[in-house]
Amino acid sequence: MNKTIKRLSAAVAAIVVLLIIAALSLPLLINPNNYKETITNLVREKTGRTLSIPGDIKLHVSPSLNVVFSLGKVSLSSGRNFPDSPFISSRQVETQLALWPLLTRKQLLISHITLEGVNVHLLRNARGLNNWDDLAGGGQAGAAERPAEKVKKTGEKSGQGLAGLDVGGIDATDINVEYVDKQTARTIKLNNLNLVVGRLREGRPFPVKAAFDLSMDEGGRQSLAAGIQARTDLTLYLSQKHFVIDGLSLKCLLKGAGLPAPGLALELTADADLNREDLTIEPLHLKIDDTIVDGTATIKNLKKPSYNLALQLNQLDLDQYRTKQPAETPTNETGPQGKTKQQPVRGLQKSEQRHKKQNNELIPVHLLRGLNFTADIKVDRLKAAGLTLSKVRLQASGKDGRIRLDPLAAGLYDGTLVLRGDIDARPDVPQIRLTGKLAGVRLGPLFRDMTGREEITGKADIQAGISTRGLTKKELLRHADGTVSLTL
Repeated sequence: MNKTIKRLSAAVAAIVVLLIIAALSLPLLINPNNYKETITNLVREKTGRTLSIPGDIKLHVSPSLNVVFSLGKVSLSSGRNFPDSPFISSRQVETQLALWPLLTRKQLLISHITLEGVNVHLLRNARGLNNWDDLAGGGQAGAAERPAEKVKKTGEKSGQGLAGLDVGGIDATDINVEYVDKQTARTIKLNNLNLVVGRLREGRPFPVKAAFDLSMDEGGRQSLAAGIQARTDLTLYLSQKHFVIDGLSLKCLLKGAGLPAPGLALELTADADLNREDLTIEPLHLKIDDTIVDGTATIKNLKKPSYNLALQLNQLDLDQYRTKQPAETPTNETGPQGKTKQQPVRGLQKSEQRHKKQNNELIPVHLLRGLNFTADIKVDRLKAAGLTLSKVRLQASGKDGRIRLDPLAAGLYDGTLVLRGDIDARPDVPQIRLTGKLAGVRLGPLFRDMTGREEITGKADIQAGISTRGLTKKELLRHADGTVSLTL
């Protein structure tokens, strides 16, 4: 018995030694650079794009018996419509494969993936063509080459293959993504992304940490910039298309037009659950400067979404975020016989043009008809247009082209405000009804906050019922009808 055990132990030890020797001999027996041409030809055949691998493909075995594949500079072209722009390029890519499962069970396990200096360029030209549709199967060629049944079967096999996903970890540094849209003159950049992902297995939570910069340019001017840091635990159920985000913590500093000069500080913590049909964010805790928001948000039926929002805010100062228009003065110009003539103020001209445009803008009837939502929002203290409101509550809903406000209620200078409204967007010309009641409002403090002086003192009661119809602001004002009663 003892001899048998010794022989078996010796045999196992010999096998282990042979496997280790074989592993260490891999770099001597296999030269991955011999397959460069095969790889590039295969990519060109499948995608019509050019894969460039100017450096060597390196292969070695790590002390932990992982097979390490290293690529230096790699780039993939953007396709025939964008000959001068690479689609993706990288400075360094390294993949570590667990050798023991590969040799003993023929199981491919990725121990680690390292990415450095990856640059992705997403482009849409003036004709509306982009440089990614053909890769996603959205192009005409892709549709012709892949009939619907084949695509479906391929997708099913792909999902089954990913069910056994197991990656030891991912480290990505200096990742940059740029989206340029020539049709809208808009550029969105995600720069300096550093990403750390723990062991990634289906059905088990794994940690994710990320930090990056985000910016948006419109017409050559930067309209928004943000620095973002985030961490969470993520669970994937790929076969069910189900994703769970647990303990998301996100910090962000927003800078841009209309925001306070130092920037807008934002902190978010939340849990989220996303499946094929629904998205649920609960609980949701958001801090924006001095405003604290708590609540829940859900989207039911993602194909035909129904939005549900319930939020509680401690305070909100809308005046703090109002865009300040730069002051402009008339310019003087010398006219005939040395006289001075006054030129029109450019700022006023722009204001008049903007006002005219707003009056003639069409109400988005199709958008209103498609809205399906409920909202219940409470604000302890609200400041807007210089006025201070307390205990604000907004309850609204929309379904099948009917939008209801029932009610908007608030405390206003020792009095109360109650508004109710209804928008019927089902007819070709929308119809609007609005009723409101102000009771016991002190006029002195109200005028002081609005104008800086207590021009009127006393209390006011106001009741109003107004109805109108129209497709533009101008039409709504023209067709307005109703009654207003005022008691001082």
